[in-house]
Amino acid sequence: DDLQLRGLLKTKFNTGTEIKRFIESGEDGYGMLDRDDNMKLHFQTYTENHLQKYTTKSSADQYRLMLNKVSAYCTLEHLFITDITVAWLKDFDTAVRKFCK
Repeated sequence: DDLQLRGLLKTKFNTGTEIKRFIESGEDGYGMLDRDDNMKLHFQTYTENHLQKYTTKSSADQYRLMLNKVSAYCTLEHLFITDITVAWLKDFDTAVRKFCK
């Protein structure tokens, strides 16, 4: 909801609840989305577009650092926001902790 209110995420979903329901359903709903809406849910594209909105170098650098960590964990070209579930985040957290040791 917050991303949509700030104009940072515009999709066919009207509310954050609809996005949450879509993500939690685990369904392959990409067939329902047109290419523009699908790319708005593409993790790397969304993040790169979002980091350009920051004027401070440190804020943008934090997003770049995060992208680097995620790319070390998985293939960014195939990662969509809807792929990031609680289970995915737990696995990612475990992997990042191993990277940092």
